[in-house]
Amino acid sequence: MQVKSDANAFALQRFETLWLVTYIDDAGLETIAQAPAPSGELVPLMAADGDRLQSIIEAAKVIAATRHIKLRLIRFSQRSDIGEFAPAVSP
Repeated sequence: MQVKSDANAFALQRFETLWLVTYIDDAGLETIAQAPAPSGELVPLMAADGDRLQSIIEAAKVIAATRHIKLRLIRFSQRSDIGEFAPAVSP
C-alpha cells in the first residue's frame, strides 16, 4: 500500500513501521481493537505515522478504562515485501 506524502503530493511514502492495539478476546485469541470513527463506523486501531499513533493511544486508554480490559500497543518494524498485485494490462 502506498500513500501520498504531505511534502509532495506526487512523492510516494513507504510504510516502514506499523502500530496496532490488540486485546485478548473471550475465545483467548489476540484481536485488533476497534473504535468508532466520527462517521460512526468501527475502525481498527492501527497507525503508520506519529499523528495517528497518538490518536490510537488515546482511544486505547479510553477503551481500557471503560471496558476494564488490558490492551497492548504492538509495533511491527521489519518490512518484507512478499508480493505485488497489479491490474491486468489492457491491449
